[in-house]
This record gives sequence, structure tokens and C-alpha cells, in this order.
Amino acid sequence: MEEKYWIGIEKIYQDKIIFHHFAKPDMPEHKKIIVYDILENKILWQNNDYTFLTILDDKVYAFRKKFEGRDVYILDFKTGETIAELGSNAKEVNEILQKLNNEDYSDYSYPENFTGFEDEKILATINKEVGNMENVNNLEKLVYDDLLLFNYHIKTKNNSLDNVFAVYNIDKKKKLLSKYN
Repeated sequence: MEEKYWIGIEKIYQDKIIFHHFAKPDMPEHKKIIVYDILENKILWQNNDYTFLTILDDKVYAFRKKFEGRDVYILDFKTGETIAELGSNAKEVNEILQKLNNEDYSDYSYPENFTGFEDEKILATINKEVGNMENVNNLEKLVYDDLLLFNYHIKTKNNSLDNVFAVYNIDKKKKLLSKYN
């Protein structure tokens, strides 16, 4: 992606990541919809006019902010084409959002800060990647099945910070990915 810093993830759905940009660097308001196919490693479609609201049954619900309120649209998840315009019909939008309130989040996983008191396999894997921890900051980790995913910042020679994301297979002691930004 062109933008590397002022971008966030709205949702991961069917091997696709739905990204957004921020309206301003210092404001959390979202704008744009970018659907990225993880398996094909490419952007499927992008819409600069709408903001993501939710996704349900392969339909992206998006809105366009107005001076007062907002208009809601339904987009095709695969193409980004507009299927329907709901306008500011609060009743229909509220019914959709009510369905989402019942969504199950119990299988979500969240990273944890590295403490140094982790399992020996995890410690060995992280030490293999970062070695001397002197120049490493803000290491967060997540164990998912046999994978260890972790992110950290490393201080460079010119005192700036590089962000690194790494993925290892813990049992095989094999690096699958290590990316610098």
C-alpha cells in the first residue's frame, strides 16, 4: 500500500482484509474502504467516497457523511459496486446493526507485551530473531496454534526506530516471515 502509517484494519472477512485510512493524522475518524485479498496479495477494490460501517452476508454497509447525519449504502463485497442506497433510513440500518450485536467474538486473539518470563520455546524463538535485546522496544507477541507472531521496534544507528513483524513456527523453529517498515 502507498500509505504505511495512517491506515488501519476494519475487519478480516473471507481471507480479505478491509482497510481504512484516517481522515487526519491526529483524528481517529475513518475514511475510504480498501479490500485486500490476502491469498492473491493484491487490492481487489477501493472506494474513496464511503466509510466502512459493517459487513453482513457478503454485503458491505458503508456510509457517506452529510452536513447533518449520513447516508448508508450497500456495496457488493467482491466488486465494491453499489447495490442499494438506504439513505438515512434509520430503521433499516438499526435492524442491520442489531444483527451484528449478536456476533461472537470469543475466538479473537490479542497480542500481549513480552515480559521475559515466557515459555522456553517462545523465549528461544524471540532471542533467535532479536538476539541482544538492548536496541529492542515494545515487543508484543501472540501465539496462535504452532505459530508465534510478534512485533517490535529496533533502534537504528541514526537513533530512529524500525518496526519489525516476524512469524515463526515454534515447533519447527523456522522463520516464516520477517518484515521491516
